[in-house]
Order: sequence, then structure tokens, then C-alpha cells
Amino acid sequence: VTVSYHAGNREQARKYYSAGFWWASLLRSLILLAGVLLAGPICRFLRLPDNLIRDGAVGVAFILIAAVVADAALMFDIPVYATGRTARLSVLRFFTSWLRLGITVLAFDLLVPNLKVYGAALIVIELIPLLVLVWMAQRAGTVGPAVPRLELGDRTVRKELFQYGGLALVSQ
Repeated sequence: VTVSYHAGNREQARKYYSAGFWWASLLRSLILLAGVLLAGPICRFLRLPDNLIRDGAVGVAFILIAAVVADAALMFDIPVYATGRTARLSVLRFFTSWLRLGITVLAFDLLVPNLKVYGAALIVIELIPLLVLVWMAQRAGTVGPAVPRLELGDRTVRKELFQYGGLALVSQ
């Protein structure tokens, strides 16, 4: 995306961004589904007491959702990164780190510390920078809308996307 954008080929940058966005979203969704379906069996495998399996499974599911939200937020770095003005991303990361600490302490202080509370706090923690990144990506104006219309790319785009970014997509 960045190379195409700086080469003056904004349409190509938009196509790469859109295809990468939607392929990553699809893979991320599949992994989330698998993780949520496996949360209960994992808790049973870890031999949690029967009365804690449901709470443990919900907590694990919440943590997985938060991880997917955090990972999805990285997609919105791309339009901002392409501008070359990356200091804003660093400032956001700095404040997000302190926000994580503050929300976690507040959640544990106000509510009963358990896995569900921690998972729910993580979701809130990850949603805040996600929303800020969506706003920043939209303002960057490098690839069109921050959430692009569904476009999985033509054969050439998909080939390059999976060759160059294949490991990153698989790691989703």
C-alpha cells in the first residue's frame, strides 16, 4: 500500500488495502470462531472445577475477542503509515499502554477480579484505540474509506498479497 501510494498509484494502493483488509478480516473471523468454540474444551482440559468452566470459557472468549479487536486495529495503521506521519501512531500507542493499566486496575477495583471482568476490560481497552485509529485512517485519505467496500482483489492483487503478506495473513 505504502509503495503504491508513494509511487502515485493511489488506485492500486486502495485495491491492495481493500483486499488485505477483507482477507485479513475473514481469516481473523475464522480464528475467532475456532477459539470461541474451543474455549470450553480448553477449560475442561485444564481441569477447571465444573462450577468455573462456564466463567472460564466466557473469560477466554472475551480475551480472544479483545485480541481480534487489537489485531483488527493494526489494519487501520496502514493508511496512516502510508502518509509517513507515524509519530501520531507512537503517541496513540503510548496513551493506549497507560489506558490499559488504568482500565484494568479500575475494573478490578470496582468489580470482582475474575477472567470475565478482565476479558471485558480488555475489549473496552482495545475498542478505544480501534476507534481512534479508524478516525485517523479516515483522515489520512490515502486509500479511500478506512473501512473499504468489500473487494477481495483480482488474481494479481491476491497473488501479490498472499506472496508478500502471506505469513502476516496466516498469523492472523
